[in-house]
Amino acid sequence: MAVDTTPEGSKQVMVTDASTGTTMAATVEPRAGWSWITVNIAGLKAGAQCQMLVTDKSGKTYVAGSWVISEKAAREGSRFGGGVLVPIGQVRSVEIKTAQGQHVVTASV
Repeated sequence: MAVDTTPEGSKQVMVTDASTGTTMAATVEPRAGWSWITVNIAGLKAGAQCQMLVTDKSGKTYVAGSWVISEKAAREGSRFGGGVLVPIGQVRSVEIKTAQGQHVVTASV
């Protein structure tokens, strides 16, 4: 039997972007005054340089990290995590963009 290790108070969302076809499952976990975000993404091409952006309810955007999609991640999906100095109750959205600024997928939290 699988054990759910998602901390209490976490928020989970899943979305597929209609224009890019990219699917993302995002989990936002509460920490003491900040949040940890984990995303599982399918539909990205190998070599894509990605950034995870978190926008708070006031409209301020924070970079939670960046990574490059490997050949394996392009085939099997990519998992990435990063933290932001935004309490979970203030997180409005999680967005993935390319390093060149192209929109990939956004999930409202």
